Order: sequence, then C-alpha cells, then structure tokens
Amino acid sequence: MAELTRVIVIGAGIAGLVTAKTYLQVCRRLNRPIELIVLDEAQDPGGVWATERHYPGLMVQAPNGYYELSDLTMIDEEYPFDSLIPAAREHAYLEAYARKFDVLDKIRFSTKVARVRRRGAPSKPGWTVETAAGELLECDKLIVASGLYSQDRPIPVPYSRYTGTAIHSRYLHREHERLCSDPNVKDVVVIGACKSSVETCSVFLAAKKRVHWVVRPSDQGAPLLIFHPDQKPTPLAIALARLFPIFTPSIWSTTGFWYNFMHSGYWVLGTWLVHGFFKLMSWVIMRDVNYGKSQNSLKIQPKRKNLFFYTTYLSLVLDRAPFLDALHEDNPEKLTVYRATPLNCEGRELVVDEEDKGERRIPADAVVWSIGWDPGLAFFDPEEAAIIGLPVPLNSMENPSTASKTTTPIVNGTTPADPALPPLQYYDSKVRKLFPGTLNQTPAQPQDPTTTLSHTRWGLYRFNIPAKHFANNDRTLAFSGMISSGQTVTTSEIGALWAVAWLEDLFTSTPMPLLKSPEADRLRVPSPWASKPSSKSKPEDNMSPNELNRLATAEILFNQAFQERRYGLRGARSPELIMEARSYIDLLCYDLGVEVYRKRYRMRERNTGEEIQGGWWAGVKNWAREYFEPYLAGDYKGVVDEFLRNREEVLKRR
Repeated sequence: MAELTRVIVIGAGIAGLVTAKTYLQVCRRLNRPIELIVLDEAQDPGGVWATERHYPGLMVQAPNGYYELSDLTMIDEEYPFDSLIPAAREHAYLEAYARKFDVLDKIRFSTKVARVRRRGAPSKPGWTVETAAGELLECDKLIVASGLYSQDRPIPVPYSRYTGTAIHSRYLHREHERLCSDPNVKDVVVIGACKSSVETCSVFLAAKKRVHWVVRPSDQGAPLLIFHPDQKPTPLAIALARLFPIFTPSIWSTTGFWYNFMHSGYWVLGTWLVHGFFKLMSWVIMRDVNYGKSQNSLKIQPKRKNLFFYTTYLSLVLDRAPFLDALHEDNPEKLTVYRATPLNCEGRELVVDEEDKGERRIPADAVVWSIGWDPGLAFFDPEEAAIIGLPVPLNSMENPSTASKTTTPIVNGTTPADPALPPLQYYDSKVRKLFPGTLNQTPAQPQDPTTTLSHTRWGLYRFNIPAKHFANNDRTLAFSGMISSGQTVTTSEIGALWAVAWLEDLFTSTPMPLLKSPEADRLRVPSPWASKPSSKSKPEDNMSPNELNRLATAEILFNQAFQERRYGLRGARSPELIMEARSYIDLLCYDLGVEVYRKRYRMRERNTGEEIQGGWWAGVKNWAREYFEPYLAGDYKGVVDEFLRNREEVLKRR
C-alpha cells in the first residue's frame, strides 16, 4: 500500500478550501492515502468572509454567479443570478462548500500559525508547523493559502497622546457597534481611498455620525465604479469576456494575432483601439460618478482622465447608495472630504497636512485606518522566506547584526537575486519594448507617497512555488491564492489544481518557464548561461538544477518588472492581476493539459472527454461565445477530472 501523505493547508478562505477539496479529490481518484488538516485562526471558514470580519454593508464586489466555485452554485430563488451578495451569504456558501466536499471536519479553527520550519535530516523532506499554543505539527506537504492580506499595516503616525479610538479597518467588525452606539463618538475620521474606506464611511453615515474622509494626495484620487444592478451586461460580465482582456497588456499573451495587432506597436490602428478602449471605459466610469457635482467629489477626482493605471484602485459603490448622496450633498454635518497627509493623533483630534492649505486639525473621536496590508508571511524566518521568494523587510536582510553569512543577496528589492542574470531594470526595458503603446511611460504611483519599498518583492514561480523548488524537484511546499485579482475564485481554483499537481508529481510534462517557449527569441532575453547558445538548444530533461533555477528566476524577474510597470509601487508590493488574469489562467490550463478555450467549437466535453460534433454554424456560434460570453465558474466544472483523465491518456500513449 502507498505510504500515507500528511498534508497541512494554512488558511480556510476561498483558496484554502478549494485547495483542500482538490487535494482530497485527486488523492481519492488516484487511490493515494492522505491525511489532511487545515489550520485557520478564525472561528469559522471563509477567510475575509468569516463571520468575525463582518460589518454592516459588507458586500462582495461581484454580483451573484461571478463569485462562486465551479462545482457548487450560489444561485437560488433567494439570490438569483446578478443579484448582490452580502458577506453573510458568501460565508454561508463557503461553509456549505467545505461541508459538501468533506473539508469542514478537517479544519482546526482558532489555530494561529506562529512558525514554519523546514524539517531537517534524518527526517524525510517536509515541514514543521508550530502553532501559537506551542503545538508542533509535522507534514510532508505544506500549502500556504493564508492570502496576501493577512497582516494589517501598522498605524503610521504617533498616537500615544490620542484619547479616542484608533483601529485598522480590519477590526471594524468588533468595534462598529460600540462606536455607533456611543453618544460621545460624534466625529469619525476614515483614512484611505479604496473599498474598505468607502464601506467604513457608509457604516458611520448610517449611524448619523459626522464622517471626515481623509484621502492622501495622489494622481489617482479615489476612483469609484458605480454598480447598477439592472444594467445588462454588468461591467464585470464585460471584463470576464475573452474579447476585452485583449485590450490590456499581459506578459502571458505576447504572441499571436491579438498581441501583434493591439500591443506590438506595429499597427497604428491597434494601438489606437487600445487607447480608445481605456479612454471610453474611463469616461463611462467618471461620468457615472459625476465628480463635478460637488466639492467633496471634486477632491477625490482622479487627476488623469485615463484610468488605465488605476484599475486596481476602483471601489464598487451601489447605485443610489446613501454614501453617494452624502458625498454629493457637501453637508459638513454628514461627510467632508480632505486631501491630506496624516501627521499625528493627539487628544481627540487628527493633525493633517492638507493639500495646498497646510496643517489642519480634524475633530476625531474615532479614527479608522483603511490603509491596507503589509506583504509577507510572518511565520517563515526571514532567511528562509528570502530563499523561497517571499517578501521580507529589507532591514532584516541588510542589517549586519541580524543577517547571517548565507543571507540571500538582494538587488533592487528583488529576491532571490542571481548575479548571472540581468538586473530588474533590464527586464523593465523589455516590458516597455513589448508594449510600447501603453507601458513605455512612467507608471502610476499609489496613495502612499513613499517611493521605495520596505520589503522585497514577491518572487514565486507561476505565483505558486519557489523557483529553487522547481529547479530541484522539491515537492514539499506550494502557495495558493497569492494573487489580488478580479477573478479570485477562478485563479484560486485553477491555481489550487496546479499546486496539487506539482506536489503530487502529476504533470505529464514539466511546466517550463515562458522564456523556454517559442517567444523567447523574440523577447531577446539573454540566455541564463553566459557561454552557451539559446536555451532552446538544450532539452529540458538535461538541464541542471542551476540552469532550471536561472530560467525560473528570469521569468519571475520579468513578471516583477511587468507588475511594477503596469501598477506602479502597488504592483511591486504584491501580485496584481485585473484584466490580464484571463491570460494567466490560460497559462495554468496549458501547463495542466486541460482545455484553454473552454467555449470554442470542438472543445472536449467535460464529463466524457469526447469531442462535440457540429457544422460550420456551430463553430461560428462557439467562436462568438468564446469571445463575447463572460467566463464563469461553470466553464471550469469538472476540471479536476478533466486533468486526471487527460493525464491518463498521455501516460497510456507513452
């Protein structure tokens, strides 16, 4: 009998649940014994949708049908397709998902991971996980699915002399009732310009508090996307159709007709269409918000008319929401907007440096800091994290008193660094040449005016595994859901299958780096081997671990350069995929050997593996569906069985 594999998944959010479900499903299909547990510090499943994170008005930023996994629908009579999804409904759905697929009873709630260490000899390869309670757990395979946003960013100004309540927006769920009911809390300051800040303003506006919204000076302001429930198609439906992602640059889509026509710079009409698309989209979004309707809205209006660089900052607001009425009313007894930089908190006031006006004191009985998250996973030691490719504080790696002699070198905040590869600036120049019409310009800057990173960049191969593990065939560690994306459920589901396939050694061919593929010569990225010819001339099976590591690291650097050029400092801090998520999902499907174009004529039918027959008219219709219909969960239904079935067919042919 096969040896039992012990698996630990850290995190019980969407990524953790679908990863656990996928691992169990794969092992049962292949008759591989498995012992799997999921660790989560919350008291119930859901991650950001766990009940302890709820507050009034918290909604999913996607209508029903667009935020569900492929093998369980959320659509019913109470919540029809395209309806709004409250946080409580999303949590109930994820709990039902965990129960249906035998994951719920494997979750250990209220269990915080304190430290993760590699298991040393003479034990077989694996990991030791230490909980905050001091318990030591051993595993052969570790999957980290705790998400990008698990460490809230500390309050950045002095507040020791502040006598009010100061909290990060993460803890709004446990404080909002007290603050809303306290008659002594009259003025609430909300700091930040994204989704959580808009929702926080709404919470206290509903409680009849005076809300002061502080948005730091920046070019992007606070772009809002108005959601009209009755609009058909919805903006998300448009974004999820294959046609519209072709207008955005993506390093996973740099060959073929659409790239050559739209992005290569050789076709003036294609470049014009790309710019026209984003200008039209920006005009529709800003017209909907009606920024010029009030002084408040003028203060948050993006300074650039084109939102191309600002898509990651869009916050969804329901049409006719009280927040919009208050924003445009210009009533200081309800909502006042400030473009200002916080300086400190003292007494019951927030001191800010207001744009073009200087220092100002804002009454503040409570301050909610909607300022985002710090990158990284604190339970890995900095040295191990740097080797893996996780963000680590630069000072922890560069301080001689704390860094070891084997400290991983850092170049431009990039780790792991390889002196045999060109620096990050070189790959940035290649990105600019690949997309001359859109990315050959200064990237947008985020809200934070800081111009340097305090952490190294994320450096995972395919966002899933360390490059060194890929090169050395180390199948003990994978990451799931470490992407900020408008297609969270699909990137999590396909990414989970990719991670499990790697850990269980199920790929029929090695998922080689992009620089090994046909476009390598066109990209003209120098060979990782200084004295050797093109990497195409050397079969992958004969590559040494150092050569494979260098190729994977080159792809990571290329991706990091693209992320920063596309999304500025925000892209440098964490992986961001908006419209280019489609081409990334396609890449993972290609690696896995499953259907990429899942709506197209003669595609494989999910359940039997047989091909659907039809005439030329059926082909035309399926081509239209492929490009104009939104990709939803149902398009990936049965993808695990499809992967295993295709794998069996390949192995039989061998």
